[in-house]
Amino acid sequence: MVAVVINFNLVLKNQGFFVIIITRNKGGSYNMYKFLNEEELNNMSSNEILELLEFNKEENLKIKKEISTLNLQDNFKKETETNKETKLVSIPKKEIDEDFEDEIEYYLDNINQLKEDNLEFHIKKNLPNHKNTNYKKILQRLILELKKNIKDINEIILTENLNKEELTDFKKEILFEKKKIDLIYNYMEEKQEDNEISQRNKLFFVTTSSNNIRVIEELKKIDSTYYQDFLSLYNSIIDSTFKSVKRFTNNNELNGICEVRCNQTRVLFARLDENTYAVICNIIKKVDNDYGYRNTISQRIKRYREIKDKLINNLNNEDFIKEQENIEKQVFNILNADNKNKENTIC
Repeated sequence: MVAVVINFNLVLKNQGFFVIIITRNKGGSYNMYKFLNEEELNNMSSNEILELLEFNKEENLKIKKEISTLNLQDNFKKETETNKETKLVSIPKKEIDEDFEDEIEYYLDNINQLKEDNLEFHIKKNLPNHKNTNYKKILQRLILELKKNIKDINEIILTENLNKEELTDFKKEILFEKKKIDLIYNYMEEKQEDNEISQRNKLFFVTTSSNNIRVIEELKKIDSTYYQDFLSLYNSIIDSTFKSVKRFTNNNELNGICEVRCNQTRVLFARLDENTYAVICNIIKKVDNDYGYRNTISQRIKRYREIKDKLINNLNNEDFIKEQENIEKQVFNILNADNKNKENTIC
């Protein structure tokens, strides 16, 4: 009997942390499941935690492939017995939750860029809103990543010939990472009503070369059946839930640019300050390798770079902010004009 591994990531179940521990028996079956409470997790070394996660990731992939193979065999047997034409069943290529990993990369990059000044305030501004469906899971993973940072620093201290000043700096980094971890633990324990983010994020809209609002021009050309998905994405930027957020990292041209995603819809944005975001464009992406998509976002980002300084210079300009609020109302009026697909949006 092959056990099905639903999720190899560290997640929360009731009041304990649920970690899947997989062991392979001689007969080919699997034993798994171990519950760790917060105290047990804290007593584990960073090395033990990281080895555990890595082991479970590898075993998870192996088991998924075996399950897929068994499903193929079972489908073939059933169709043969009923004299039906056998269909080719493809094994999914996406073996891990890439969307979740993209979210982690987005938030971890924000956390790694923080300075010590007023850390408690700034770290909260860089964590997801509790309304994010992966809220606790993201926070727990961030803790693990920060523990990995500490482990890496300790390895440098142990293996490198450091002078006194370098050693002092590395020890300060460790203390700084530990402070981040403590703060994130505190936010995990907060009640939802205590963790409300009262200040909504502001949106600044990128214009075309002829000074028209890019996203409004785009929405007028997009089928209204996509509007509810776009509405969901805009709201996720405003309330800091950031649906399936992804930061572009593999291309210098896209450096600093992010996207939120819902089904085939995308909204590209860039952060201007802690609660102001530049909305660059709306995109429909129908296939993974879409040359037209890449070419379009390249042009849109180029335009954003051209006016980025103007947007930053107006961060505290009340007249400019009011103008952007009016543009936001226009965008939402367009998106709310057709509500016939409201109940069908799932992302």
